Amino acid sequence: MGTQTETETRLVRTLLGLAAESQGATTISDERLGTALGFLLTDKATALRQILPPIVRTLDERDLLRGLDPTLRDALITELSAATWRDMLQERAIKRMTARAAACEIPVILLKGASFRGTLYDANAPRVGVDVDLLVRPQDRDRFEDELRALGARRYIRFPDHLATAETLFERVYTLSFTGDIGITIELHDALTKPHAFMIDQDSLWRRSLPFEPLGSEQVRRLSAEDTLVHLAIHAHRHGTIPAHALVDAARLLERWAWDLDALLGIARAWGATTVL
Repeated sequence: MGTQTETETRLVRTLLGLAAESQGATTISDERLGTALGFLLTDKATALRQILPPIVRTLDERDLLRGLDPTLRDALITELSAATWRDMLQERAIKRMTARAAACEIPVILLKGASFRGTLYDANAPRVGVDVDLLVRPQDRDRFEDELRALGARRYIRFPDHLATAETLFERVYTLSFTGDIGITIELHDALTKPHAFMIDQDSLWRRSLPFEPLGSEQVRRLSAEDTLVHLAIHAHRHGTIPAHALVDAARLLERWAWDLDALLGIARAWGATTVL
């Protein structure tokens, strides 16, 4: 989660507890709660604001919002409105993309935050992602990209000076705009991570995948609980840090999805990911 002072680390733990709906997180003093929420609105906590809606939801359910300083409460509500608006745009993008994919019989697996929408997090208290991640089979990628372009999405080359490298990456980035300059970033994967970093059996991954319940389509899927946990660990390893929201994702998954420890460890061993898990 980056370099933090001891005080900031305690504040982050309080915020994570609120997002995970931990009972202990709401037994703290009003002063510490106010300090933690104030920290949430600073530049140091930008990434943490992905879990702001579930934090506010917990505060509201436990009647803690009313006791906050009015200025702090108004600032939280303003941030909540912005997060909710962005989440609505992401949901719209997901529905449009997956509808076109289903019409073309292209199976899609939603990854990370996109797959937690309406499953680990309620629709009225979403975990708002920075982008939308989707996985398609390598043989379907070109067709799916055609559908993205038909929706008006534009490809974004992260390394314009290294076009050959960009063409061999496991993900391609698109931007899809609905309202003015507000664009939704789409990360289209044909693998979970760099092909040679871990020994991921794509066919087994797809066989274990499950229908994404909120959309009610066999063509739109999510990873199994076990695959999701290992993927979260690999993603953290790739970036060299554990995103705070990933800890909340994992905590909620362990509580809300059915999972099997032996299956989890077996997948991690097969992928060569035991250490990162």
